[in-house]
Formats: sequence, C-alpha cells, structure tokens
Amino acid sequence: MRPETATHLGASSFMNREALGMLLRSGRFLCFDSTDIYQSLVAHQAGDKAMFDNKALNGGILFKEVTRDEEDDELSLTTRIYFPYDEQSKLDGGESILAAPEVVQKMMLRRGALKENEMMSTHDQTVLRVFNQVPTFDPFLLLSQRRELETERPIDRRFFDIDEKTWQGIRRPVMHKISVLVSKAGLADDVAADITGGAPREEPEGPEAAIASSPGASVANAILNAMWTGEPTPGVKAFISSFRLDVDKTQEILFAWKGINYYEYLNRTMFDSFVGLFRWLAGEDSLPRDQMMMETSLVDRFKAQRKTARLQLKLHFERVQKHLRDYNAAFDALIEGDDPGAFQTFLQNAPGTFTDIGGSVGVLAHATNAYLDLTQDGRKPAVKGDQLSPFYDFVTALAGQHS
Repeated sequence: MRPETATHLGASSFMNREALGMLLRSGRFLCFDSTDIYQSLVAHQAGDKAMFDNKALNGGILFKEVTRDEEDDELSLTTRIYFPYDEQSKLDGGESILAAPEVVQKMMLRRGALKENEMMSTHDQTVLRVFNQVPTFDPFLLLSQRRELETERPIDRRFFDIDEKTWQGIRRPVMHKISVLVSKAGLADDVAADITGGAPREEPEGPEAAIASSPGASVANAILNAMWTGEPTPGVKAFISSFRLDVDKTQEILFAWKGINYYEYLNRTMFDSFVGLFRWLAGEDSLPRDQMMMETSLVDRFKAQRKTARLQLKLHFERVQKHLRDYNAAFDALIEGDDPGAFQTFLQNAPGTFTDIGGSVGVLAHATNAYLDLTQDGRKPAVKGDQLSPFYDFVTALAGQHS
C-alpha cells in the first residue's frame, strides 16, 4: 500500500475481508475499533463522550501497519484509519488512509463529513496525534495518555478500561526498579516534594504497599507518580539529568520507559502462549488436516507459507527478548556493578526501543490470539486448508511482509 494514498480494501490487499476479521477478533494491540462503544453512547444520549467529535471518525477503525526492512532489520509502524463502506458490515470493504490529521482532514472534506473550509476539532486532531504516537492501542497505553486525550473534554471510561490485577502487575516491577535506583542514589524523603513539584503524593495501594516502608519509598512513589502522569517536574528532570540526558526530553523518555515496562509485563503474561504458537508451527497440526486430498504442489505451498510465518514471527520474538535482556542487563550493571553507562544508553534510546518492542509484541499477540481462535484455544489444533491459508496470509502480512 502506498501510505500517502487511500486504499480500497479488497481481496488483493493486506487488509482483505479475512485479514480484517482476524485483526478485529485478535485484540486491540494493533487495531482500535470503537464503533460498538460509540453506538452504545449514542443510544444512551452520551455521544459527547465518544472518542472523536466527528461522527465519521467514530465509524472508522484504526490499525497499525508493521513493515520490516529485511536489509537493515529496521521496524516501522504506520497508523492508518479504515472507513467501511457500510458501517453495519465492517468486513465488506472500505477505504483506508494515513491517520495523520492533515490527511484525514482532506478525506473528511471529500466525504462530506466536514463542511467546506471547516476544520477538524482540536480534540479530534489531538486524538489522532496521540494515536499516531503510541505503538499499540492497548487500553493501558491509552489510559496513560488519558490526560492528553482529554485536554478539551472528557472521554467515556470504557475506552480506557483496565482491570486492577493488570494495573498493579505493570506498576509493581517499575516501582521495584525505581525504589532500588532511589536507594542506590541515596536520595532522602525530603526531596519528594521537589520530585512531584509540590503535588500531593498518592499513597501506594495493592502490591506497592509492601514496599511503602522501605528507605526512600516517598521519593520512589513520587517518581513513579510523575512517570505515570507524564509530568516533567523539576525533581524528575533532575533524575533524568543525573544520567546526563537532555532534560527537554524528560516527558518523552518517561513515557517510553513506562511503555517498555508495560510490554515487559505483556511479554511475561503471554510468553507461554507465544511458545505454544511456535510449538504448533513446528508440528504436523499446522498443515491442513485434509492434505491427503490435496495435490503435492498445494501441500508444498502450505509448507512454504508455514515456514515464512514461523521465520517472521521468530524474528519479532527474538527482537522482543533481546530488548528486554538488554534493559535488565543495563539495570543490573548500574545497581550491582556501579556502571551507569548501559542504563544511560537505555534511557537515551528508550523512545525508539518503545516503538520497536511495541510493534513486535503487537504482532506476536495478534498472531497468537488468531491461532488460539483458529484452533479453539488449542483444543482442535488441526484445521482444514481453507481456514489455514487465510491465517498464514494474515500472519505474514501482519509481521511486515507486504506486497
């Protein structure tokens, strides 16, 4: 797909009917479909709390297109928005464009969703900008950007829903790392006000309460709260400056660091499922169960599809694991070896790592969920060829192998 033009989604494009269906069913990592929530809000006369102001935008589906350059192994993410021709039949074709505000503006004018010379609302432009910035559309990442998304007006909480177990599961390891850093630096509790900029400090809850009485807990909680809200307070800037980094990039670095910790949590919770997918791809069940009725050439085609899918997913899996190993090795070198160099490099590169690891985790998560859907959670691992071929087409395209 040429990114600067609209794409009419048909059988020959990546986002064909089968692929779009799999994308919608396999989670919100690389796909954001708010149409059901929007219709519910309208039905309850609460449309003013939809994600977008513009009705047409609320009928669109945003997705991330992953592209991997094999020559230099660079990963890039493009955010697109898909407008179904029929909002009641999302899979029956539509038009997709870049989700950049200026591109969407032109599209809205052409579709009559905006009047001549009318501009998209500031709110809608902000939402599109945020959606372009985040590597995935997980509720956690949107929740962490809620303050910016709601600059102009409130948005219904269902767009940000995240259960308490997940929330605490993400925050706890971050709190541990920050506590260790604070203790290592010998910071005293009396600098907490400077860290938070004088704002009241939230008392730790759940798993965090277990370390609330540790040395430097007030400072650690203050840094964590600043990190979660994205506030570049003087104390947090001092923390970033202590690693000889550009303090003007404090907010960007904090958000990326937070996101990397989220992806580490997601990798940990889905790791066994990732392994299950790879085991399936290595076995006979990942070939058509009706292969005995097929010509040899067709079976060979399935084997080639499987090999490509396995290779591409392996590259994404190894990318994620390497990033996380490097992150934790850098932290350990700082804490155990008094060598801040690697962690300084990690923080400096955090924004790029955030995008890179997010794209790969998103690919793995969608592919894994599509596999679980295809095989009924692994209970029926062997499926017919007419189901298997679209799955392999989806996975290889999802992993960045677009024609």
